[in-house]
Amino acid sequence: MAAKADPTPLANAALKDATQKLLDQVAERHVTQSQAEALVQRTIQSLPSLKQRLADILSNQGEDALANLFKHPKVYIPLRSLKQWVLA
Repeated sequence: MAAKADPTPLANAALKDATQKLLDQVAERHVTQSQAEALVQRTIQSLPSLKQRLADILSNQGEDALANLFKHPKVYIPLRSLKQWVLA
């Protein structure tokens, strides 16, 4: 019986891609910092599956992994805010 591959790296890559697309969309809107944070917060809260995936990353891999998902050259989302939204 063949061993199953660990889906975690692939799932993490897909989640990283999804968060980067979200941040790219926010950057294209040329919004203020508070507006950017509000857009990301609303997105996380309106997509339960995304929120759960982010919560899983936070609990299984820690704060650094969550922060890494949201690193973007034009949009900064504070880790403290991310944690509040994901855990709310």
